[in-house]
Amino acid sequence: MQSRLERWAPLSGIGFLVLWIAGFFLAVADSPDFAAKPAENLEYYVDHKGSIMAGVIASALALVLLLWFVGCIRAMLVRAEGGEARVAATGFAGAIIGVGLEMAAMAMFIMPALRLDERDKLSLESATTFTDLGNITYGFAAPLGFGVLFFAIALLGFRVGAVPKWWAVISGLLGIVMIVPFVSWSVGFVLPIWVLVMVILLMRAQRVPAASAA
Repeated sequence: MQSRLERWAPLSGIGFLVLWIAGFFLAVADSPDFAAKPAENLEYYVDHKGSIMAGVIASALALVLLLWFVGCIRAMLVRAEGGEARVAATGFAGAIIGVGLEMAAMAMFIMPALRLDERDKLSLESATTFTDLGNITYGFAAPLGFGVLFFAIALLGFRVGAVPKWWAVISGLLGIVMIVPFVSWSVGFVLPIWVLVMVILLMRAQRVPAASAA
């Protein structure tokens, strides 16, 4: 029998969703494009220091909740797959890599804001370097890890019915999106929607055994 904490643990995905959206609007909504001139990045950090720091902190906390939520997904996949649960373990490893790289990206994004001195001075090189590193980590490296998780969900959905077939198809397609450069940048939008659907599926899956037991 599951404890109350275990039953409600999937709702950590909702916490992720709320903080992730808040972080986006605080830190990223008005940010320069990836191909923006270095001077535009510098100006953005100088003019939005407070909102950038608040947004990145919110996003980092969201990723902590996402890590907890991924543990719920792992437990579901292990139960569904059984045996050595190789696919579940691989998907979980991909998720950990994805979350870890997103956390690294958050650290890179906040560093220029932290380096601003009391006169709001920051070198152009620092702003450009940290922005570029954060962008490539956020939009290229981290999605590869999430792609592995999506593929694992899709595979186990078709093989053992871990998730409905329609969601297995969608997760597989999103996995392709996550490993294709230039479209993998959509991770910031794809991930919260995917998490929301997974929260619903996990909560429904928990009610089925409870109803059967009754």
